[in-house]
Amino acid sequence: RQAGIIGESVRLRLDLADSEAALRDREARYRLIFQSVPLGIFSFDRETTITDCNEEFADILAAPRERLLGLNMARDLRDQNVKTAVERCLRHGSGEYEGDYEPVVGTRTTPVRALFRALRGDDGNPVGGVAVVEDCSERRRAAAIIEHQAHYDPLTDLPNRRLLLTRMEEVLKARQADGGKAGLVFLDLDHFKRINDSLGHAVGDELLSAVATRLAGTLRAPDMAARLSGDEFVALVQRLGDSDTSAMSQLEELGNRIIDRLGAPYQVGGQ
Repeated sequence: RQAGIIGESVRLRLDLADSEAALRDREARYRLIFQSVPLGIFSFDRETTITDCNEEFADILAAPRERLLGLNMARDLRDQNVKTAVERCLRHGSGEYEGDYEPVVGTRTTPVRALFRALRGDDGNPVGGVAVVEDCSERRRAAAIIEHQAHYDPLTDLPNRRLLLTRMEEVLKARQADGGKAGLVFLDLDHFKRINDSLGHAVGDELLSAVATRLAGTLRAPDMAARLSGDEFVALVQRLGDSDTSAMSQLEELGNRIIDRLGAPYQVGGQ
């Protein structure tokens, strides 16, 4: 009987040791995933105090991890939208925030997207929550590049035909509303084909870029220079007074300034 009791005790101790080893293994795996996942993760309690976070989250906010731990979001954060997302998470089970987060701990404002999920106890009531945070800086830069490429000429960086038409519609509505005048100046470069044929397209492109710079510098804000195609350009003048006579006079004056500015010699490709 004693041998049986001792054997059972040993078996229970071995099972307990195995369970503890398995628990330590699971905890080690959890910590490895927690720290290695390429997203910011943090947990918080029912009072919205941050209880844990990974290094990625600290990197996103450019803040020391030890200063983030213990931060009470309901009390300390400036952004009411983040507070609302956390409160919604604890009340309804989930919350979401996307925007330029202004930190109370950290050195830079960061565009982020955060998803909050509540953690519930055995009674079904929330005991805290967990959040996944994504840095949207790269995505925003990519979107800005795509947006720029869609509306600006790749050679001269002037607005292209699409942006010109959009801006013309806006200006037309504004002038219809206030009864004022706007105007367009169309221009192209005489004998530009000779440059391309004799000196090459690289020199021609350099000349077009120089022309675009001079044209844009001739206009006053908020007027706009655009490149239609090839050697064709447009100047959109958004406000020219209320009368046709005054508008035409101002356009003629602008046309003369453009001719003088663009007609001055260029140094391009050693020519």
